[in-house]
Amino acid sequence: MKKDDSKALPITLQGEEIISTKKLPSVDDFSEIFDMGISVQYSDDISGTQTLARRGFLAQKLGV
Repeated sequence: MKKDDSKALPITLQGEEIISTKKLPSVDDFSEIFDMGISVQYSDDISGTQTLARRGFLAQKLGV
């Protein structure tokens, strides 16, 4: 933190160990870090799908 100042934020810890800096871990990252499967439930309603699309999530997951 002293070296990078606030550029290191966000910082994710597991116990006292730093496991990630400068970004929030993805679901896949958490799954690997904690050696467990993590499932994500997505909304089937159209407004939920539209929200995900606006955030670029669907394009990223579909590789578009």
